[in-house]
Amino acid sequence: MISRALNAPLVPNVAMSLMTFHKIFIATSVVFCFGFGFLQISHYVESKATETLLLGIGSIAASESLVLYLQSLIRKRAPTSSWQSQGKSGRVDHRHH
Repeated sequence: MISRALNAPLVPNVAMSLMTFHKIFIATSVVFCFGFGFLQISHYVESKATETLLLGIGSIAASESLVLYLQSLIRKRAPTSSWQSQGKSGRVDHRHH
């Protein structure tokens, strides 16, 4: 009974592609970057320290860049059956039959 419990997966029956995980990870990064940027800008309003303003602007710019990257990932599609039919080498056979 104990050995079976030790061999059980931590999250049973969860299948996630690497691309799906990557999209979730990037979306989480957007939230954290934007939140950090907002926090730094709010600290700048109180402290007037240039470093906090630069960190805030940089973090918000990074979050915007990540949003653009995430949008490009969402538009990307999985390989189609024509790609899979090219064979293991990935080369297209241009010979005429």
